[in-house]
Amino acid sequence: DETPLQLEKHLRLRKELSTVQPSSIMDVWNAAPSGAKLDACRRFLSARFGPGKLSSGEFIQFGFCDPSISDAEIGTFAGKQAQQAFNKIYNDRTWYAVTKNKIAFEALMRGGGMPCPETIAIYDRKGRGAGAPVLKKAEALEAFLLDKKNHPVFCKPTTGLLSIGSFRIDKAEDKNLVVNGEHAYPVKEVIKYIQGVSKKGYLFQRVLEPHDDFKKIGCKVISSVRFLVLNREEQAEIHSCVLKVPAKGEVADNFWRSGSIIAAINLDNGKFDRAVLKNHDSVEILDAKSDEAKQYFQFELPDFEAAKNCVLQASRFLAGVRVQSWDVALTRNGPVLLEVNFGGDLNLSQLSSGKGVITRNYCQILRESGYKGRLPS
Repeated sequence: DETPLQLEKHLRLRKELSTVQPSSIMDVWNAAPSGAKLDACRRFLSARFGPGKLSSGEFIQFGFCDPSISDAEIGTFAGKQAQQAFNKIYNDRTWYAVTKNKIAFEALMRGGGMPCPETIAIYDRKGRGAGAPVLKKAEALEAFLLDKKNHPVFCKPTTGLLSIGSFRIDKAEDKNLVVNGEHAYPVKEVIKYIQGVSKKGYLFQRVLEPHDDFKKIGCKVISSVRFLVLNREEQAEIHSCVLKVPAKGEVADNFWRSGSIIAAINLDNGKFDRAVLKNHDSVEILDAKSDEAKQYFQFELPDFEAAKNCVLQASRFLAGVRVQSWDVALTRNGPVLLEVNFGGDLNLSQLSSGKGVITRNYCQILRESGYKGRLPS
C-alpha cells in the first residue's frame, strides 16, 4: 500500500484534495465533547456562514470543538471555500497559467535571473515544450528513463498539484527502474503511470541536494519552505512561513501524506514556533520538550535570510498575483525556487501555527482588491 506509483489512488486523491468537501453539522455534534455539543454546533454555524466559510471537516481538524477557543479566534481562519473566493478577488486570472504551468514558470524565473531547478527533458505527447529536449513518443521516453547518465532524476507533472505524481528515479537495472530508493518497477509500468497521471506532460529535473544542516533533523531529501506572500502595490511582504518535512521514505513533502510534518517558522530567526504531525486522518501537535520533537525546535533554517530575499524579489515578477504561495528548497547551493501557487493552500499556515491567516494585513489586501464581503474586525 505504500508503494509510490499507485495510479488509481493518486487520481482519486487529486480529486478529493482539490474539492471542497460537503459539511455535516452531525459530524461536529459527534466530535464535540459531552456538555459542549450545542455550543460547538452554534460556533460551527457561525464559522460556516462567516468570513472563513469553514466546512465541518475543517472546523473539526482545527480543533474548534474545544469550548475554550473563542469565536473571534475561529473567525480569522479561512476554509477552502473562502480561499477559492478570495483568489478570484485579489488575483488576476490572466496570470494563472504562469503559476500553473511549470515550464512557463521556469522560463520566467530564469529570464529574471532567479534560481530554479534544472530541467533536463520534457515529455509531451504533442511535442510542445521549451528550454530542454522534448520527448514526444513513448519510445523516446523509455530511452531517456533507461539512460543511466540521466540518473538520479526527479519526475513531476507539468501542471500538477499537491506533488501528486512526483517521484524520483534513482537508477536503471535492465528494463526496471528503481523509484524513491527502494521500489523497482518495469519501465513500461512507469510510463503507464506517467501517461495516466498527466495528459499535459512531465518534467524531468536534476535532483536537488538539501543543505547539510538538514541532517540534524534526519532529512535526506528536500524539505521545502512555504512562504505566503502579500504582493502589495508598494512592496511585497511575507505573511507567514511553513517548513514541510517529508514522511520517512517519501521524496515529496506535501502534508496529505501520513508521517509528514509542517512547522510554523519564526520570520525573525528561522526557528520552529509550532509543529504538527500528519497521522493518517488526524493531526497531532508536537511537544517541543519531548525527546521525539526537540531536535526540530532546536533547528534553525539555513540561508533563511537569503531565501526570504529571493522570494520577495521573485514575487514582483508576478504583478497580477497579489497573494502568492512559494515553495523554496534550501539546498547545498543556496535557495532554489521550486514553484509558486496562485493564492496557495492557506491551510498549511493555519494548521502549523494554530492561527488564522485572515489578519489585519490580509484583510487590507482583500479590501484593496475590491472585496465587499464580511471580514473579521
